[in-house]
Amino acid sequence: MIVYIFAFLIGPVNVFVLHRLGRKILVFLTVPVASAICCMFIYGYYLVFESSTLRVKRQALTLLDERNNRAVTLANYSLFSSSSRPEGLRFDNQTEVYTYGSNYGRNADGGRFIVLDEDQHLATGWIKPKVERSMHLRALQTRRERVGLSWQDGYLQLLNGLGSDIESITLAVSDGRIFVGSNIGAGRQAVLTATGRFAGKKAGAMAETFNGPWFKRLRDFDKSPERYLMAGGYIAKIKTSPFLVQALDSSAEKTEESYVIGILKEEAQP
Repeated sequence: MIVYIFAFLIGPVNVFVLHRLGRKILVFLTVPVASAICCMFIYGYYLVFESSTLRVKRQALTLLDERNNRAVTLANYSLFSSSSRPEGLRFDNQTEVYTYGSNYGRNADGGRFIVLDEDQHLATGWIKPKVERSMHLRALQTRRERVGLSWQDGYLQLLNGLGSDIESITLAVSDGRIFVGSNIGAGRQAVLTATGRFAGKKAGAMAETFNGPWFKRLRDFDKSPERYLMAGGYIAKIKTSPFLVQALDSSAEKTEESYVIGILKEEAQP
């Protein structure tokens, strides 16, 4: 649209005005000057509004075994940048990276380099200007994140040691009683509320989650977490996942949907 408006102004309008003024020879001056002004305007608009654009979208599901300090994380990670970013992305050597396009096929663009030393450094060519990059990630890591439980005056208290704010959590103690909590900051303690419901000893729906497209079940964790819950475990929706974090996330416009399915290491007795 801008190109058409510019062509109309610099063409018919410019010639008509100069003809009325009797100075048609000035067309050799007005055309290059107007072109230079238009180019400067477009470049200035890009610098102000688009040159620093960085958008990140992440879906993550982590199975956290607190007993053995192990975490399995599945994630969909997409980013869009208006400029190239030579710092690239970094993942540890226990993370599998699989790139895909909008048609769920492998990306065919070339010019990408991976530096393998202490980790996997997806360096030059991975973040290109105005080219969306989408990846499936799978990681097996040794992690120390956990939740701490204690009973005080008959109430179950939870200490958030997951490294991120908990938006909501549904937890089942060893006898199956279900407790819920919400809005628990990282490192903060809160009292959980008993629901009067009970969880089973086995979570059959959990196996189905990891055998299929897991990201299609994330919304079910909000609607009916009891289906995926078993005694001695919990399901927490967290604000931002501490697993597979990238340095550039802090400067990005980020959309995230992250959940942790935890297996408790130990449980305080009432």
